[in-house]
Amino acid sequence: MGGPGSGGAINLVAPTILGAGSLVLTSGTPYGGGQNYNGIIRISISTNTNSFTGNANGGIILGPLYLPPPNCTLTTPNLRVTQVYGVNVPTNPGGQYLYPDVIVAASGSFSISIAASTAASTATCTAALPFSVSVGAIRANW
Repeated sequence: MGGPGSGGAINLVAPTILGAGSLVLTSGTPYGGGQNYNGIIRISISTNTNSFTGNANGGIILGPLYLPPPNCTLTTPNLRVTQVYGVNVPTNPGGQYLYPDVIVAASGSFSISIAASTAASTATCTAALPFSVSVGAIRANW
């Protein structure tokens, strides 16, 4: 007979975690019925601001979103898209489907300008997005 399996895992990672819902993990039912014993359950939250007031079955492992090295004097790197197809992106873009930050009335490939705050550099890439609403994310290694 097979066991019920693990209860699973939830890992929330964001600068701010807020809400009042429930984080619930449960294992399955053992083959052939019988007592349901949860396996290992892990719920972790990695954030700078934890405003979660809900409940969770089992304990929550709380940790920082970013842990800089000891005695680090560098600021956290920051990337942002500055232009899309020659159109300036607002300084604080909303990233909402219903309220776009930039409207591109073109098809095919177009340029996207990116700026980094701590690396003091800029870059341009080319992208081809589908003809619809698109939301993107950027990442860089330096």
